[in-house]
Amino acid sequence: MKKTNINSFHLIFIICYLLFTICTAQAQWLGALIPDFRVNDDSTIRSQGSPDIGVDGNGNFIVVWSDSRNEPNNNSAKLYCQRFSFDGTRLGLNFRIGQDTSGGGKIAVLKNGRFIVAWNVQYLGNWDLYCQRFENNGIPLNQPQKINDTTVTTFPPRVGGISADSLGNFVIVWTDYKYGGLLYPNVYGKDMIHLELNLEIISE
Repeated sequence: MKKTNINSFHLIFIICYLLFTICTAQAQWLGALIPDFRVNDDSTIRSQGSPDIGVDGNGNFIVVWSDSRNEPNNNSAKLYCQRFSFDGTRLGLNFRIGQDTSGGGKIAVLKNGRFIVAWNVQYLGNWDLYCQRFENNGIPLNQPQKINDTTVTTFPPRVGGISADSLGNFVIVWTDYKYGGLLYPNVYGKDMIHLELNLEIISE
């Protein structure tokens, strides 16, 4: 009976310690919250939207979005990125990804801060999907690489999402409407080599 009381005391102590530790850590996290802040650094009134965000192992984060800042008719967009430290401090300036009319950007950030972006591109009436890897400072590690194997002229394909493991291997899932709307994943190694190409997930 005495032994049971000691064990119960130890159990209560452990629970209290864990609660204190968790609550303290949570309070520190809540205290680190900062007010809303602006992501784009231009002064135009053009439309900007469709954002996506990724976070590295240190809490630093990157935002990617569609931006019409240099489009006179506000009817097309380019893809832009911005890096931030964990406390919301801007790291560098907005930088553009790709050269053609694009949008629908999705991002995956590795623990070391490197990141991969996938997006759709329109050029001369044709639609394609591309992806590109970047160093943690925003410097490209490779040229943009085409994802889809057939160029589309109507019903543009859309990137659904992108996810990466700790080694830098990643998978991109996307929708292709050329046959009524099918879902495909592309699997890449950390060096951008295809491991699996355009596998069909949903066939009906």
